[in-house]
Amino acid sequence: MHTPGPWEAMDNQVVARTHPEFNEYVKVCVCRGAEDPTRMDQGRADARLIAAAPELLQALQTFIDALENNRGMMDCEAIARAAIAKATGM
Repeated sequence: MHTPGPWEAMDNQVVARTHPEFNEYVKVCVCRGAEDPTRMDQGRADARLIAAAPELLQALQTFIDALENNRGMMDCEAIARAAIAKATGM
């Protein structure tokens, strides 16, 4: 079982908020590229991609469910586009 989402990128780290009202969180991971000043953007981009993992998983699960149950793809598209936007920072 993975750490429950949503996750968010904080610079080069990925965190999951446990109690947002108290600004409490658990660290999911640290992307090491940010320790080298020439690779800080890479570390931040890696953190964004990893932080989107729960949404990307949900998008795939929704897609498979729609395929297996012959349901429309509109929900799949919206969920997938939101996950991609989070992962790419767009």
